[in-house]
Amino acid sequence: MKKLKVTVLALLLIICSGCFVACGEKEESKYPKNAIYINSVDALYDAINNQADGQYWVIQQGSYTLDPEKNTLAVKINENDTAQAGWHMPLVANNLTIVGENATITYDFTEHTANGAERLQNLVTVFGDNVTLDGLKLVSNGGSAVNKAVCVFGKNLTIKNTEITTTDETGFAGSIYFSQNYKQFGYPDQDQNIGTNHHAAESDIGTVTLTNVKLNKGRISATGAGTGKFVFSNVQINWSGIDASHDGLEYSPVKYVTDKNFTFENVAELKVTISKLVYANSEEDVATAKTYIPEGATITVVD
Repeated sequence: MKKLKVTVLALLLIICSGCFVACGEKEESKYPKNAIYINSVDALYDAINNQADGQYWVIQQGSYTLDPEKNTLAVKINENDTAQAGWHMPLVANNLTIVGENATITYDFTEHTANGAERLQNLVTVFGDNVTLDGLKLVSNGGSAVNKAVCVFGKNLTIKNTEITTTDETGFAGSIYFSQNYKQFGYPDQDQNIGTNHHAAESDIGTVTLTNVKLNKGRISATGAGTGKFVFSNVQINWSGIDASHDGLEYSPVKYVTDKNFTFENVAELKVTISKLVYANSEEDVATAKTYIPEGATITVVD
């Protein structure tokens, strides 16, 4: 009888061990085996400065405050430019997937950056094609620094389960801004990370997929591009609470060149709240802002 009990106990231990192994394998298989795990801002700098096509990053829980001087990756915007380092978060690799596990990305920079200050005006700058941003919280400090939360030069961007917001109660959180695809002209050499003039009017941004995306005091703009498709799924834009003396007055929550070839799918999944105060209570300006929002979206106007 004693021998039988020992045998049964041994079998139970083997079964339990197998269960633990199986459970462990299941957890590990959540991400690719070659995933790069990031748990500190230094590890994030390292990933940015050594990125390569096809990588899969997992940014683990925490707040990551970026200092552009810590990023050594030098990138050109125009063919004849000198490559410059000092970007907040430049993404030049193609087919790059970045998954955040309750990760917040922000920055330690307070100088005002107007349009044209390419390196410092963007929190995340996407040069690569087929990039996915998933599970991130992108936080600006309002009108005093970045004016583009995500600036996109590449094609076929996917953003999922992501919030764009600001710490400034009446400031601008930044836009998701689409410009031209910098590799479509056949140059540059990928190794040199060179872009080209990003204001070309006929550029194609491919298919942009936005799923479970919230923009609090942020906007979507494709004024720097010429064609592309947007696919929406549970996208919310809260264009309220911005002081008209900041950037709100001259912008609309969605903006694109209306005579260009843009298409929109699942527009009913786009919900936009507009505050009259953003436009200094001008009914005319509110009406103008609404004309850029794709037909079929839910628009709510509040005081």
